[in-house]
Order: sequence, then structure tokens, then C-alpha cells
Amino acid sequence: MTAILLLQATNLSRMDFMPINDGALARTLATSSDAGLRHNILVVDDDSGIRQVLRVTLRAFGFEVAEASTGEQAIQLTAKCLFDAVLLDMDMPGMGGVPACREIRSRFPLLPILMLTVRDRHEDKLDAFRAGADDYITKPFHMSELATRLRAAVHRANMAQEAPR
Repeated sequence: MTAILLLQATNLSRMDFMPINDGALARTLATSSDAGLRHNILVVDDDSGIRQVLRVTLRAFGFEVAEASTGEQAIQLTAKCLFDAVLLDMDMPGMGGVPACREIRSRFPLLPILMLTVRDRHEDKLDAFRAGADDYITKPFHMSELATRLRAAVHRANMAQEAPR
């Protein structure tokens, strides 16, 4: 099976992808349906190339994908549509990822928010978690790991919503 591999170029704002043969990735794709459910993911990144690669690849993993290019758009979309999780970049013009995370978390306490960023400083991670992020993934990353983390976050949120109060 041919899959998509993300390669991080020297220029961190540019991601390339190329077809590869990867047995583990193929197995992950083949078992990615979660009993036929297609989780609705909001991808928030100001870089249209990154959004495009994430859209194509996450759809191949069985996710539905909506996109926003700013934190403000993400907040508007989460108010209008039901999402199973949000992938949120840290560095965006206008409202950055941390304030957007904080606002989305205040409105939707159980919605999984995964930060997806080139920032790998300890302080940045702490800021994101303090703002309400559930996970923190640094670029470059493996798509199979991202898909697995998304599924785990959605599963935990669903279990929390179903738990008796």
C-alpha cells in the first residue's frame, strides 16, 4: 500500500510529502475506522500547505477535516459546528494558539485540543497545557502517531461525556 510520509524541510513553514511503502502505516490506515465512525477534526494553522497535507492525510486515516487559518476563525467554527477534536498551531497572526486554546477550552471543557507546533521549548509546552491543551505534538511528526493521539483524545473525551455524574 502506498501511504503519505511527511518530511520537514529546512524551512519549517514548508512540509513536503512523498509516497512510500510502509507496512505499519498501511496497517494503521486499514484499522483506522473506529467501528466506522469518522471523527470530525478542526485543523487550525495559518500555513495553507500544512493544512492541505493534514487534510489529505487525516482523511486517508478516516477523519473528516475542517480548516481554519486563524485562532479567531477556530473560535467561530467551534461555536457553529460540533468537532471531535481540534489540532491547533501555536504561531499564527492575530490570536495565537495559546489564547485560542484558552478561549475554546472555556467554551468547550471536554473538547480535545492538541497543539501542533514547531515550538519545542519547555515553557511553550507548559503555556499550552496551562491554557487547556490535552496534548502537545512538535513538528515534524509521524502521521500515524498523530492519528493515534487524535483517536485516543477523542476516545477519552467520549468516555468522560458518557460517565455517570
